[in-house]
Amino acid sequence: MNAPNIANANNGSGDFQATPCTCHMLRRTARQLTRFYDQALKPAGLSLSQYSVLAHTHHATSLTITALAELLDVERTTLTRNLQPLVQAGWIDIRDGADKRSRAVHLTVAGTRLFNRARPLWQRAEKEFRHNIGRDEAAGLRLLLDDAARAADI
Repeated sequence: MNAPNIANANNGSGDFQATPCTCHMLRRTARQLTRFYDQALKPAGLSLSQYSVLAHTHHATSLTITALAELLDVERTTLTRNLQPLVQAGWIDIRDGADKRSRAVHLTVAGTRLFNRARPLWQRAEKEFRHNIGRDEAAGLRLLLDDAARAADI
């Protein structure tokens, strides 16, 4: 049996043909959804990844960089690099943590204002996506994605 030609996955109609690679399909979908949420957050001047950092920081009293990296499932060094524009914009502060060896991320007053402005934009995008895919399908998708993450966690 011949493998499908991935280079021709887009059949010209805008629809994508299935590929046998689950990872490719997940990454493609993730890129499309990221663009969807990025566009929704554009009026606040944020990307989805920046909004996620602000949201996680907003909901925690104090988070170490390591704890935030675990919540976001990114490498600590990547997160540290990605935090710099947020620090430079004055939206978050990075301070000494409880044990002085750790560093803690805190939302600033300006960061809280920005989060409060961006949250309705994110909520509207989330509601639109759930409407477009279907409420039950959206709930099932989140469960399936959790299962997929556990299955790949080796």
